[in-house]
Amino acid sequence: MATTRVERRLTAILAADVVGYSRLMGCDEQGTLERLKAHRRELFEPLLAEHRGRIVKLMGDGALCEFASVVDAVACAVAIQQSMAGLEQDLPEAERIRLRIGINTGDVIIEGDDIYGDGVNVAARLEGLAEPGGICVSGWVHEEIARKLAVSFVPMGAQRVKNIATPVEVWRVVPGGGAARAEPMRQRRAFKPALAALALILAFGVSAGGWWWWNQNRESSRASGASLPTQPSIAVLPFSNLSGDPRWERFADGTTEDIITNLVRSPDLVVIARNSTMPYKGKPVDVRQIGKELGVRYMLEGSIQAEAGRVRVTAQLIDATSGSHLWAERFDRPEAELFAVQDEVGRNVATALGGWYGKLHEVRRMEARRRPASLEAYDLFLLGLEQKHQYTKASTQEAIRLLSRAVEIDPGFARAWLMLGIAYSLSAASGFVDDPLAAVQAYVECVRKAAALDPYDAHLMTHVGWVSALEGDQKGAEQAFDRALAMGTSDANALSSAAWALPLLFGKADEAVPIARRAMELDPAGVAGHTPALVIAQYIAGRYEEAVEASRLAPLDGGEMLMFYAMAQEQVGQVEEARKAAERIRTEFPSFTVENYIRDCPVTSPKAQAAIREGATKAGLMPVVTQ
Repeated sequence: MATTRVERRLTAILAADVVGYSRLMGCDEQGTLERLKAHRRELFEPLLAEHRGRIVKLMGDGALCEFASVVDAVACAVAIQQSMAGLEQDLPEAERIRLRIGINTGDVIIEGDDIYGDGVNVAARLEGLAEPGGICVSGWVHEEIARKLAVSFVPMGAQRVKNIATPVEVWRVVPGGGAARAEPMRQRRAFKPALAALALILAFGVSAGGWWWWNQNRESSRASGASLPTQPSIAVLPFSNLSGDPRWERFADGTTEDIITNLVRSPDLVVIARNSTMPYKGKPVDVRQIGKELGVRYMLEGSIQAEAGRVRVTAQLIDATSGSHLWAERFDRPEAELFAVQDEVGRNVATALGGWYGKLHEVRRMEARRRPASLEAYDLFLLGLEQKHQYTKASTQEAIRLLSRAVEIDPGFARAWLMLGIAYSLSAASGFVDDPLAAVQAYVECVRKAAALDPYDAHLMTHVGWVSALEGDQKGAEQAFDRALAMGTSDANALSSAAWALPLLFGKADEAVPIARRAMELDPAGVAGHTPALVIAQYIAGRYEEAVEASRLAPLDGGEMLMFYAMAQEQVGQVEEARKAAERIRTEFPSFTVENYIRDCPVTSPKAQAAIREGATKAGLMPVVTQ
């Protein structure tokens, strides 16, 4: 019996899709259709012809195209995206027509003017992985044109895509300036391959360190006059000396200045300069009147008293609009610890006012809930933080939902983008999601957006460092963490994030331990959130008994912390406890694996990799390698 011969050919396939097509049509159906037709007629079809391609078929909001040459396909895609960006740049962001493009090369089945097969399916899946205005290509395409076009490529790792049996190696195209042309180019240094989220940070345009210095001259606003600024605003009144000793008078002035110095480092606060508050020194305090004169909502006042070899410092936070006391704290120390007290008071008061768990944060959260109509995005942000800090699978998913809504309402909300990214990162590291690569990619995208909006946040700078590490840029990562530690000396979150990273990225476990402890001291109400960094540092440093003890304060509700807990217990001989923790990982977080954690976190330090693999093998979380 004769069989029909199937016609095949090797070809390059380009799949394109309009981003947010349904939303655009819902907002302006006629206008959207007219613009799409004009773009197709004046841009898409001429560029296809120029690059010797053809439209195989149109599919509502998408198109499937074919090229005889892979070089022509990629050059055409770059030209289309660059031209589209230029045509739409004067429109509001929400109204712009943007495309995602995926390109593959492979053997296809020919049926009339149509084409079918895995080669086509892969191109369509690559299109779905591209960001708006972006281009993703398969590994086969990358191999063909790596040195033939004025473009560079960012590795996104091996991706599992729907209806394709084996993972597909994916690369993101980064235009090298100007329209893409089929011309020779100098060889570029390749990035280290890692995972799906590797080098999205390239959108920053420069390395983390250079990017920081490029932005450093931006001036933060300061309140003036009687009107209240939109940010929380505070004046630190000169601390009173209750001892009568001129030596303690100087100490009181120094403490005032230290607190102001620490507070001005927070991008969340408008802080009145010391020269503006010193005229009130020694005068009766009418906080409402001073608040009006300085144009601030909050005031901090305090006193210092030395007696019998000890020094007592008190501080209180006051709402200057009502005169009500919101918070008060007392610090008692030996007199011999004079300078240590001065530093500690400054750090602790600054953190109590501006930290994520601080009193000013609580006041602002109450304000947001009193006025949800005007502060909806901020209220969602605060609610999302509450959920994220619970560190459970359900709470992390809820945090992602709330924070996603917050940035949808206010796309310029940098801290909401950062916290959304951290929630995604937590979900990947803890085994809360089935696709950790996608969660890591979302994390990188969020950090990128946050960093573009606010380059002065020390906590955010640590995540710029994490992203640089994911990209394989160890030098950039070190620069970012050095900058974060210099900026965030009293930022518990920045210190905690840095302490988490130093052992895993650079093998600096012993250095990380005191940094983690300092974060916990600065933020005693948030100890549970900072303890994991301490546990990780202690374990990588080989201080297993300390890691076991610290783990009792940590939330053991995710794969990451359960893994370190199991490994530490195994190392101190508590085999049964280690086995219980390992079993919890297998049953509660089946998608969590040690190798995925090393890849996705990432763990780049050879010392840390070896410590984790050794401990995980002993704890039964990795198979025993036999010779």
